[in-house]
Amino acid sequence: MSSPRMALVTWVLIYAGMLSFALGWTVRPNAPVLGWVLIVGSAVAVAAGVVLVWVRSRMTSQAGE
Repeated sequence: MSSPRMALVTWVLIYAGMLSFALGWTVRPNAPVLGWVLIVGSAVAVAAGVVLVWVRSRMTSQAGE
């Protein structure tokens, strides 16, 4: 995966995860199961984004990039 594409996927995961966390926190009082599913899913997305930040920092730059 190219570096710009990885950066795009990384930030989409992080920001979508934060947005779905807020949505899950808001929904939780009225629909507890849905709220917790959104909260847990968002935690997984943000964690995956953070891991991709680390992976991207360890990538070596190619001559063509």
